[in-house]
Amino acid sequence: MNNEHKEALQQLLQGANVNIHQLVVGDSTQTIENLIMGDCTQNYYGNSHDEPRLAPDDEEIKQALTELLEAKTAEGEKLMKTQRQWYAVFRVLSEYCNYPCKMTDFAKDINNKMGFKGAEPACSYDSIKKVPNDLTDLRAKVSKWETYKSKTPAYAQQCMVAEFLLKRLNLQ
Repeated sequence: MNNEHKEALQQLLQGANVNIHQLVVGDSTQTIENLIMGDCTQNYYGNSHDEPRLAPDDEEIKQALTELLEAKTAEGEKLMKTQRQWYAVFRVLSEYCNYPCKMTDFAKDINNKMGFKGAEPACSYDSIKKVPNDLTDLRAKVSKWETYKSKTPAYAQQCMVAEFLLKRLNLQ
């Protein structure tokens, strides 16, 4: 690195801001640190007792999704049973991992970019678009979903998928 690059980096870092947010949900605390340098913001996620970490990368997410598709419940049934459960995946990844907020773009990324086109159950826009209309409480932030888990089996299925991903990706 030449002196010109070093000086530019020092100026950028001198102007950097760090914001620390702690979200308390029930008994757990989520810490999010934002490092802001010019037009660039980097979020770090972790529990209050953990070292801050970057949001999971695509390889971590792909591995977590592979494990999710293979996961079983305590009763030995597949955790991910229906296409509609991809809605929980959509919400976790869009809220915590900078994945597309448009369902159509999300479904394309999961199938093409991440390679889950042949997954069972498959992810499709048509399968997830109606979920927020049918399960209206799931419009809330994912961190609030725990309170809806016992409403109906449909809510429980979504909440279990979200819980699995949050734990597996170390986001809660």
